[in-house]
Amino acid sequence: MKENKVKTVLFDMDGTLTEPRKSIKMNMVSALSRLSKHAKVGIVTGSGFKYIEEQCSRLLWDNIGSQMNFENFILMPCNGTKVYKMERSGLKLTYEADMKAKLGEEKYNSLIYKLIENQLRLKHTLYGKHMPLTGNFIDCRGSMINWCPIGRNANQEDRALWVSLDLKHNIRNSILDNYFRSPDYSEIEIKLGGSTSFDLFPSGWDKTYAYNHLEVKDCYFIGDRCTGQGNDKEIYEKTKTCGLGAYEVKSTKETIEKINLLIGELK
Repeated sequence: MKENKVKTVLFDMDGTLTEPRKSIKMNMVSALSRLSKHAKVGIVTGSGFKYIEEQCSRLLWDNIGSQMNFENFILMPCNGTKVYKMERSGLKLTYEADMKAKLGEEKYNSLIYKLIENQLRLKHTLYGKHMPLTGNFIDCRGSMINWCPIGRNANQEDRALWVSLDLKHNIRNSILDNYFRSPDYSEIEIKLGGSTSFDLFPSGWDKTYAYNHLEVKDCYFIGDRCTGQGNDKEIYEKTKTCGLGAYEVKSTKETIEKINLLIGELK
């Protein structure tokens, strides 16, 4: 490496390391493993830990396929409000913020009820009768709430239908503009989560929260939703301004291309 100081490359997950809600491919595992020889590798995502385990099992547990240097690895679910590091016994939770404690139980419960109301309101929209409904609509993740109008139990066919409806009717941006204009959300940030849902968290708990655990000046960031209402926007802008560089990608293939370029720089 050019300097003794170890750099960190942070990645979004869905749309960056994996296709949305799909398993990581071996070519990505190989690229991250090679990168971990030259830099720290971090995953900072709005998803909860169980989704990361499902999608990244080849990276985390496949000892044959993955040659990851886990001393150079940090996993940050829920926008970095949780931190996991690999130890001999496996991934260990080393940090966790508490959304309910931050807001207070009354405000937190009120927010849950408001999301239930919003779910019911969708029934009366033009597209409401065409929406697949699968269950697990509100996922409380400790430091974040995820609201998925079609339910997180959706299969790939359900997700594809919702994405097509969203593209046609601009559903999620319309929901942001019309459903969240209320004092109930004055202390809350709402972001589009992946391609089907919304992430809700206390103001300031976006992905830049990761820099409570890392020095931004030593970091790169790579993500796919870095503009508009995307949940990579804040960390992309902060890392581009104050860090080593930030890159928006449109595919996992482009992510691998960026990794290869960074390895060349970091050797």
